[in-house]
Amino acid sequence: MQSTLDESNSEEAWQEIAPVLGAAMDSLNARDRNVVVLRFFEGKSLNEVGAALGGQSEDAARMRVNRALERLRKFFAKRGVSLTAAIIAGGISAHSVQAAPVALAKSVATVAVVKGATASASTLTLIKGALKLMAWTKAKMAVAVASALILTTGATVVIVQSTNPMRGKTESQWIKSIVYFGDENQTKLWRSFGPKGVHMLVRALRSPIYDRAAHLSVASLIDQLGDDAKSAIPDLIIQLKIENEEDVRSLELAYFEVPIQRLPESQKMALFPELLNAMQSQNANVRNNALVALQYYPSQAETVIPLMVKSLQDASPVVRLMAVKALHQVDPQNPAKSDFVPILVGCLTEEANESVIMLGMAAILSIVTCHDVFRRPPSVKKSSGAG
Repeated sequence: MQSTLDESNSEEAWQEIAPVLGAAMDSLNARDRNVVVLRFFEGKSLNEVGAALGGQSEDAARMRVNRALERLRKFFAKRGVSLTAAIIAGGISAHSVQAAPVALAKSVATVAVVKGATASASTLTLIKGALKLMAWTKAKMAVAVASALILTTGATVVIVQSTNPMRGKTESQWIKSIVYFGDENQTKLWRSFGPKGVHMLVRALRSPIYDRAAHLSVASLIDQLGDDAKSAIPDLIIQLKIENEEDVRSLELAYFEVPIQRLPESQKMALFPELLNAMQSQNANVRNNALVALQYYPSQAETVIPLMVKSLQDASPVVRLMAVKALHQVDPQNPAKSDFVPILVGCLTEEANESVIMLGMAAILSIVTCHDVFRRPPSVKKSSGAG
């Protein structure tokens, strides 16, 4: 089943199922969860799955696996995700570890067998599968699976938190050490971690165990990493769909300022709906950063130009200034351009920070210069009596 899947199908499937994968697994009964873990997390053959389930045949194991996949398929279909069972299987197999919450991803286990007996191969396999399930789904579900195993096999599962250090620190310690918009040394350090560091940041951004301050720090670091964090782009697009903190959302959007100019068309169009949603935000920084990216969608001019024209009257001077720049980029001949100078002057009369003032002054000088060049009659000469 999995061998027929190509990489693109797996990637697309993962982007659709990742946000609700935990809920999908929660919807399965314990036996179906076990076969999914054994087959697609442990990579067991159908013979091995059957043996782990109590000596069942390969055909019986295949039927159980197919039934579990069909239940997952129906779950996703009810939520508007129409995928075949084969594609779901490939997406989970290839990417399930990426969904691991930071706190649970470090869980490992040792097995102590009640009454001094040695655990059977099937018992150990099931326990290992259940514990791996803990690494990416909800703790309450994993506890239920482990409890069921204890009752049916007589084995006691002992959960041990592994430090899993990287350069002397656990992942959680690294995340908590990030300084919000830290210096270049911090950025260089995380660049040296390579893809592993980017995966850590993405997991932290998704994880509920970190507070708002930590999420802000992580998002700011991803922004500073720039192209070194481009592997996080698909995850950032998904995160924008579910991000509740507007300040964090603002930083996630800010990351795209440079990459947006060379994103593949498929990724640009995946991001586009999130930019439109961001324009409805109550947070001025979110609206501003959405405009920064929307100026690179000339193919969507019919949609973005009205938003930009409307933003010329935004309550925030920062957003109005960005709307001027974005509209000029997408539609230099737009009639609203005649209002640019008074809009920019108006921004300067309001309370604004130094960077806004500098931007406004530069824009005004540029526009006024252009007006002078194109409006001054070429034959006009200064009279001898002119002051």
